[in-house]
Amino acid sequence: MDFENDTKQSFYKHFLETQEALGAQIEKLQVVDASARPEAIDACLAAISQLSDVVKDASSYLPAYDQRSYSEQIRALSEKLAQARKALAPKQKFSFKNRRKDPAASIGGAFKVTASSRGPSAKSAPASGVPEADNLVISSRKLEHIILALPETTASSSFSSLLLSDLERCVTTFPLDTTLFSSAAVKNVKSSFLYLGGSINGPLHLTGLTNVVLVVACRQLRMHEATNVDVYILCPSRPIIEDCKNIRFAPLAKEGLGRSWEAVGRNMWDQVDDFKWLKSEHSPNWEVLPEAKRVQGRVWSDIRGSKKDMVSVESILDTIVGSAVGM
Repeated sequence: MDFENDTKQSFYKHFLETQEALGAQIEKLQVVDASARPEAIDACLAAISQLSDVVKDASSYLPAYDQRSYSEQIRALSEKLAQARKALAPKQKFSFKNRRKDPAASIGGAFKVTASSRGPSAKSAPASGVPEADNLVISSRKLEHIILALPETTASSSFSSLLLSDLERCVTTFPLDTTLFSSAAVKNVKSSFLYLGGSINGPLHLTGLTNVVLVVACRQLRMHEATNVDVYILCPSRPIIEDCKNIRFAPLAKEGLGRSWEAVGRNMWDQVDDFKWLKSEHSPNWEVLPEAKRVQGRVWSDIRGSKKDMVSVESILDTIVGSAVGM
């Protein structure tokens, strides 16, 4: 069937793009700061495991030969990572010192971040500082407005990856027109608004999102185990969802996102592949967000601009997330 062939071709393209991104990420381990390297290695391991699970999930429509081929390529990635870890492993030394690492010194080794207020009266907290490594990790936040503010000397495409994880009732705003990351992952986010703008010049992996509004431009998008999510997106490839329910997509205009997105031709925001829906009929797990229900751009500008200090996190969530997904 043509539909099955299209699905196989989409899977092949996604696998190839992910494989290439992972290979590049492994090669960059040698330039990652030593303090951030364990976390970067863990990210590679998790991504390889996730790719393996994707192949297993697709076994219902992939021929046995293709499955073996994909498995061999995943095994090659694992071996490449093992070799990189062996080459980067420090020589063992005898020491009786017990050095304790300050967990508040940095986030993911990428930025020094100022302390932020938490609890019912949480206010906006800028995540700013100087770059120290290739990765940025922001995790375990609740009821915060997380603002990524960069020094003027920070160059575009300076960092390897972004990880946002374990966020609940948060508002996250990134620079609108600055490309920072070659890949990104968002995991376990609840009842939050994520404005990532044009900061991700590569693939974006989303896992475990519930009651979330996301605004982003990326090269590839894959969403797994998500429920009640509105996605405003600019993406030159077909978005992929799997094990998802009540996902709504709307287009994001490329104007103002920066030079990295000016050359994008067709935005394939509404050409979504559902890997768990192989019938020819439209998947019941996603739909186009009706124009009448879409958030207008001026609302996002108010949040990102000068009015951000005048609007509470709860107010933003009630206005954008609450009205969108019935939080």
